[in-house]
Amino acid sequence: MIRRNDFDQTLSRWLHDEAGAGTAGYLEETLILLDRTPQRRWRGAVRRAIPLPAVPRMVVPRPLVYAAVVGLLTLALVAAAVLIGSQRRLPPPFGPAANGIIAYDDGKDVYLAEPDGSRARPITGGLGIEFNPAFSPDGTLVAFWSTRNSGVPPGLFVAPADGSEPARRIGGKLRHVGSNHVPPAWSPDSRSIAVADHGPGSTATIFVASVDGGDARHVGGAGAGYPAWSPDGQWIAYRSDRDGRTRLMLIRPDATGEREVSRVPDLVNAFTQIAWSPDSTRLVYHRPEPPSENVIAVYHLATDRERIVSPLDVHSDAPTWSNDGTRIAYMTEVPNANGVHHELFVVDAGGQNRRPMGPVADCSAWWSPDDRYVISYAPGCFNDRIVIVPVDSDEPTRTVELPGSIVGAPSWQRVAEDR
Repeated sequence: MIRRNDFDQTLSRWLHDEAGAGTAGYLEETLILLDRTPQRRWRGAVRRAIPLPAVPRMVVPRPLVYAAVVGLLTLALVAAAVLIGSQRRLPPPFGPAANGIIAYDDGKDVYLAEPDGSRARPITGGLGIEFNPAFSPDGTLVAFWSTRNSGVPPGLFVAPADGSEPARRIGGKLRHVGSNHVPPAWSPDSRSIAVADHGPGSTATIFVASVDGGDARHVGGAGAGYPAWSPDGQWIAYRSDRDGRTRLMLIRPDATGEREVSRVPDLVNAFTQIAWSPDSTRLVYHRPEPPSENVIAVYHLATDRERIVSPLDVHSDAPTWSNDGTRIAYMTEVPNANGVHHELFVVDAGGQNRRPMGPVADCSAWWSPDDRYVISYAPGCFNDRIVIVPVDSDEPTRTVELPGSIVGAPSWQRVAEDR
């Protein structure tokens, strides 16, 4: 242990040694260097030509030294706190998060807006016609497709979610193929995007584009579309139309380990909205199952088993998994006097507690980051409205009026929870 007096003496000696004799710094150092060289005989001549006046040694009182040290430490702590506080906290790549802004298109532009539709502002950049936005898992970027006109295949663009920079194109000559309402599939680290494009032999296949730029990387898969990246980053699931059958396939992002999950006998409407459980152990999708046209099924990767979680006597599709992994939302066709209408349903991930939400949404649905709402198309599907449906409360459904008819899927930004 160092006693107080010993510490005072040590600190005083250190300050004395660091202060030196108080002579002019640069010239004195030069003269010292001359002493260490064969040319040291010049030292005396230089000193006689340029005499250096002696500067009295400065004595610093100990209390002032202590105050200076404390002050410097305080300034360092304040600077560190400001730096940390100015950095935006990011939400986890999966699991519940806080709700940020929403993104949608009106058939011409991609807009960012508050969840009630207020403060809508278009994203700048792109080629002219933008659609189908998707926020990155960390909430900092939004990806979308853009083209100059409807006759030209669109390219992939990304833009900062805060609007601080214009959008920029990624993936090189990557082109959009397939349905317009299929959003770009983000990797869980928010650094890459999986999409379908025409590969060798003009067959649709999976490519991965980096948000940092460069050409897209070919992953593989024949007749591929509708990619979905697993939250653990290990797999990309996709629909495949090959050999006269529709299949659900998995492939690793490094193009290895391709495997089949499920198949149906013909080329039919199946596996067009694929969703992963947050722990990456299960997939939910729709496929035909007589006597109904489609059912909602959950596949367990570890056991290679499937479980149907929707009734067999109604057509169901477009499943989506809640962020906490406990529930699945999907759409169902319900007969009425005019034929059928679509209703939103919520069911536990194991198939229990199926709950109708009513004819409030259409086509597809996606959970809000906090799992309190579902965002969807308004009844009638691709019209000029999107809806935000409360799942667990008596709040009314909110409708967001659009300037034009929506083309792609809406998306909800994930932000960090307030602490």
